[in-house]
Amino acid sequence: MTTSTSWQQDSTAILKARIDRLPLATATHKKWMVLLAFFFFDTLDAAMLGYTAPALRAERGL
Repeated sequence: MTTSTSWQQDSTAILKARIDRLPLATATHKKWMVLLAFFFFDTLDAAMLGYTAPALRAERGL
């Protein structure tokens, strides 16, 4: 059985306070999120076009 000492409780409180003060996303994180979102939707668009293009070609007689 372990017991917490006062310095362990203090260090835990300090650590929790530090984590609460940290920003959720910095400017660099936001730039990466925008870039990844762009690539995600670009890839999704290419995949959908690749799936529908043969059907459209056959339907339109291209």
